[in-house]
Amino acid sequence: MDLMGHGSIVTIDVKKLHDLSHPRITYLLGSSTAPDIVEQVRLRVAASRGPVLIILDSDHSQKHVAAELETYATFVTPGSYYLVQDGVIDTLPMMHGDRPGPLPAIDDFAARHAEFEIDHERCERFIISQHPRGWLRRRTNP
Repeated sequence: MDLMGHGSIVTIDVKKLHDLSHPRITYLLGSSTAPDIVEQVRLRVAASRGPVLIILDSDHSQKHVAAELETYATFVTPGSYYLVQDGVIDTLPMMHGDRPGPLPAIDDFAARHAEFEIDHERCERFIISQHPRGWLRRRTNP
């Protein structure tokens, strides 16, 4: 973004894990689904003059991912992406205790939101992926 001369990042976490800073990065502390956090993100998106990409990589439970998908869907700009990370939790035998994870939330969201499509080409680009079915593209003409 510095090389392009534009763009910014908003990152959300429930716990402060570092003292890093950068003028293009805004660090928000709290739950990604808390109304005050969502409002701060909404204001940043409203002021944005470019595409908006949302990456979900927090609590990977189905319930939380589903809440995040619903909460941030309108912020993703047409032609851009919603990336849901770590759906692999639902496919690995060693992660059985962490299910249901992101995949059922992704499938349910995609079935109910025609404005988004799973970008299978991007999802299958790599033989091994941490986020199967996780690349959701917002259609330009839903």
